Amino acid sequence: MSFAAVILIFQLENVLKNKIFSSRVHFREPKRFPILIRLNKFHDIANWPTSKDLLAAIKGEIEANLSKAIPKDFLEEKLEQGKCLILLDAFDELASGQARQLLAEKVKNFAALYPRNQFIVTSRVTGYNNQLAPAGFEAPFTIQKLTPDHIRSFVQKWYEHIARLQSHEQDENARAYLRKEYTQRGEALLEVIFKNERISSLAINPMLLSLITLIHYVKVKLPEQRHLLYRECIDILVEQWDAARGIYAPLLHDLSVEEKKRILQRVAFYMHEHHLKSIAKNDLINDVLRATCREIGGDKIKDGDLENFLKAIEERTGLLVEKGFNDQGQSELSFSHLTFQGYLTALELFSLHKDEDTVFHLIWKKIANDSEWWQEVGLLAISQFKNPLAYQKKLHEKIFHGDEQPV
Repeated sequence: MSFAAVILIFQLENVLKNKIFSSRVHFREPKRFPILIRLNKFHDIANWPTSKDLLAAIKGEIEANLSKAIPKDFLEEKLEQGKCLILLDAFDELASGQARQLLAEKVKNFAALYPRNQFIVTSRVTGYNNQLAPAGFEAPFTIQKLTPDHIRSFVQKWYEHIARLQSHEQDENARAYLRKEYTQRGEALLEVIFKNERISSLAINPMLLSLITLIHYVKVKLPEQRHLLYRECIDILVEQWDAARGIYAPLLHDLSVEEKKRILQRVAFYMHEHHLKSIAKNDLINDVLRATCREIGGDKIKDGDLENFLKAIEERTGLLVEKGFNDQGQSELSFSHLTFQGYLTALELFSLHKDEDTVFHLIWKKIANDSEWWQEVGLLAISQFKNPLAYQKKLHEKIFHGDEQPV
């Protein structure tokens, strides 16, 4: 599943009595005081003094923002009463295995001190290796694909939230205008999503829907050409992911944005050329990354760093994801969405062959020999030509009224 995320839920009474493995969680006490902590702020956990526990870290975060808004000892009282919902977001964004293990131990101690409270930890699958099981987090849930109702609800709530933010301190007329404006924007986006099959196939993924909505909000409307939408999504993932979340990943930081994209293009092209939707991690390193990183990145990525480099791409960009294990017990990776593999393959065709006629002839041969696998890549490539409509017409004529046989 693309961009799969694990939600881990701890509630001592339910874990002990029911072993929560159902698809729904029914909370016994609906009114809890929510405390949201973004775990990437604890990137220095390995340097914490042994006396510093999770409560001290949480209080530090809360007091930095709300020290004048809440009474002294408020948090401790609520925890003692069992009236808190502790939301620990993005466990996977702790940059090292050691940091995750240290945090897991502190969560375990914290939950043991305040067992009547509820704890929820979120993580992408690639960053979670059951480290929290000893702390009582025995109920993992994965986020599922979004239904049309979910998509509609997400977009509407996104724009409702934007309207509230922008109407703060405005008079009633201005608030009414903003509510109407952003309601219309949301409906316009939903119309595009539900009318465009390819965009709909992306929108069922929570993270991709977030990207699509963000692009629509910034640009006011989605790019009319699909390849421009895909470019915006990939640029956000490659360019802004680390900056937006405050993550520092040295192996990615040393490369320019263009170098990162070129490496991903090579990976996509190799997989598409070999008719692969997923590839064993060892094969990806040995058959693609070793030579590609040396050619594109020079000495920025050493051979001994390739596995860590691949892990950084997985965990920091979200473009490559773990898909499980093959029959030989090897870890398999794929692009988070096949559309990204196709788009990056189309870009690599232009990197390898600058001339449009050369690219077109190559596309035609590939589509003629395997239409189902190469047609999307071909259309994405041609859409970037100076005169795409003419080449699309030419491709149609060649495929259906071919004047020569592909070789």
